[in-house]
Amino acid sequence: MSVTFTVEQDTTNFVIVCSCGENELTNQFVTYEEAAVAVLSTANTCDDEFCAAWPARITAVEEEVFTLALDTLNASYILNALGVMDEDEREVGFMPADDFLGRVLLAEAILPHDDGFPAFAEGSETYAGRPDGFLDGKLTKLREIATEALSADRMVIWA
Repeated sequence: MSVTFTVEQDTTNFVIVCSCGENELTNQFVTYEEAAVAVLSTANTCDDEFCAAWPARITAVEEEVFTLALDTLNASYILNALGVMDEDEREVGFMPADDFLGRVLLAEAILPHDDGFPAFAEGSETYAGRPDGFLDGKLTKLREIATEALSADRMVIWA
């Protein structure tokens, strides 16, 4: 499992894609309703065996934005470093950009250097380790995400 940090996005258009999501079957539609009408008459032309058995689907086209994807253990570590303590917000959450940026800047200022740790296994689960300086690099990336969100007047979200 992973958690991706990004800037809240507005859906701008919709396309019809094959069931596997690899092939766009139509041009873009401005509204979901237009795409919903069109999907009924759109043939699934993908050669994938799975797609032959399932109908095409509607997918939102979203803006390109900064993102940071982390495994859940490291995402939890980052959120803890930012002071996000609510267990319900560990894997899914959102925050106003200025609040998130403030937490990132505070973490950069007061947290010690991250020495990291090697990967490890517990039973059948294997957890990724953290290299030396991991937190420093990820906080830099999160600062970029928060700055982008702030300039676009959007939230920072993670899921």
